[in-house]
Amino acid sequence: MRKELKKMDGKRMRFRATVERFGTKSSYCGFPKKTILLKNVCFADSGNLATEHLWFTVGQWADWLEIGATFEFDARIDQYNKGYQGRRAEEYGLESHQIDYHLERPTKIVILHEKILDN
Repeated sequence: MRKELKKMDGKRMRFRATVERFGTKSSYCGFPKKTILLKNVCFADSGNLATEHLWFTVGQWADWLEIGATFEFDARIDQYNKGYQGRRAEEYGLESHQIDYHLERPTKIVILHEKILDN
């Protein structure tokens, strides 16, 4: 569980993070959705670590970011059910879930450092 985020549940705050990599996840309609992995997500005001990593679905806000870029953004802290759940998970005996915390609705993106180019 992300204990630092739990303390601030429901608040909209400013964060700083670095783009680790891009990926994909399957969606309901079958077309893969692009995802982004952020590492070292910190509170922008204090610099304290909020979480080591965080996955987002890529939207217009992140489509132009590059791997290695460090940026700041505003987001709301919210809880979600993490783990396997639903009818199929019950059938396979995999049902287990817990409440965890994530960030949602990122806005006001400001690039702090572009990615470092290898020479």
